[in-house]
Amino acid sequence: MNEAARRENARMLGSLLGLDESAAAEKLAVEVAISHDPADISAGKLARQVARLLNRSLSAVLINAPAPKAMAELVIGNFARRTTSTPVYLTRGDQSAAISLEPLAKEVPAPLHPIGVQLCACYAAGALFRAALPPIPSLPAFKGAIKFDLSEWIDDELHRLDEPIDIGRAYLAGAGAVGNGFAVGLACFPQLRGTLVVCDDDHVSEGNMQRCDIFEAKDINSPKADVLVEALKLSNPSLQSIPFKDRLQSHPDRKLAPGGRWLKTLITGVDSRRARRELQKEIPGEVFDASTSGAIETVFHHHKQPTENACLACIYYESPNENAHEEHVAEALGVPAAFVKESRISDEAAELIATKYPQLNKAELAGTAYDTWFKQLCGSAKLKSDSGKQVLTPFAFVSSFAGLVMALELVLRKHGATRNFNEWRLSPWSSPVFRMRRLQERHAKCEVCSNPILRRVAREMWTT
Repeated sequence: MNEAARRENARMLGSLLGLDESAAAEKLAVEVAISHDPADISAGKLARQVARLLNRSLSAVLINAPAPKAMAELVIGNFARRTTSTPVYLTRGDQSAAISLEPLAKEVPAPLHPIGVQLCACYAAGALFRAALPPIPSLPAFKGAIKFDLSEWIDDELHRLDEPIDIGRAYLAGAGAVGNGFAVGLACFPQLRGTLVVCDDDHVSEGNMQRCDIFEAKDINSPKADVLVEALKLSNPSLQSIPFKDRLQSHPDRKLAPGGRWLKTLITGVDSRRARRELQKEIPGEVFDASTSGAIETVFHHHKQPTENACLACIYYESPNENAHEEHVAEALGVPAAFVKESRISDEAAELIATKYPQLNKAELAGTAYDTWFKQLCGSAKLKSDSGKQVLTPFAFVSSFAGLVMALELVLRKHGATRNFNEWRLSPWSSPVFRMRRLQERHAKCEVCSNPILRRVAREMWTT
């Protein structure tokens, strides 16, 4: 893990514990252990993914190895502990798992579906992370066990997960942390066919190592879209993956499709609420969206036109917190707040930013996202701001969890499974709460749904 990634982790933990960055960094400088039967192939896969996620936050994760300095140990299945540290037990069942601080009933191991392994790894990573660190008051209480049952999650439609499915031509907007998790999720469904256009105009940075499951040090400075597409080609060879190293709105398909029906399926993992509202103005036929809310919660949204319920812009309506963030970004970068609302850096704004930060090249700044440079400067501790505010990015297992949920919901809904909700807030820190699935109504101040012309256009475009 590089210094930029360490700093981002420390700032996030510091915000949760009320510590300064230096003290939080010391808390993260710990090792944890994972123990399992070496002959248990399924347990080995699970252990390696938990380690992969936590290696982006903690100093060391040791699998089936002596770990005298370990602060916590994850024990998978019927296997003896190797350390005297705080134990976390993972017990598997038929497409299910339970994670607890006390040993549960002796398990009869049954292989989890690959998507179940990935989701379970996020839950296990969260539990092991929590056990290794001081109590975090803002997290949900860890009582009893975190229980995960894939059959319940997908309403007993397990058979659909391994059936061939063609997603048509879909567009992924954003190849960052959530996009990484989404790609890892798609790897669980090698029978997937169709075309996925991966759109992102950004490059992999050092700070991305903190939260992006796929990106490695060798990928730094490479286009995010290229790196994600290469990973998809290896894991999903039957899916045609195409990189587009620009914003989705700049794709040439936008001008070529008859009747404006170019964006039949939109998948989003972009950073900001405003960016999501702008994407909704493209009037996509179907939307799959996932986001992270701080270090704890993730939000999934889906809708298909024509709809009388919430669209993407309804879920991410303009809020006071959003405006406060934009004002903070403007102050930090040295530009008027009105500029930040335009999302992309203009030539005029690039000149102002380069004046405040001479180490930046104004030619590289122009046309890119404000949040990209804001995060980069925060990660390198070069941000000049009097506000004392911080930009916080989730831990890797939280971002990955959001993308995995989106991949699973994409497969289920493309198969035609009944999913009577358009929003679900859930977290890798606690058991999924199915009553939190909601069918959200339109927001009264939605920039899209409050416009009768846009509503009519959407209805006419996508009524079949």
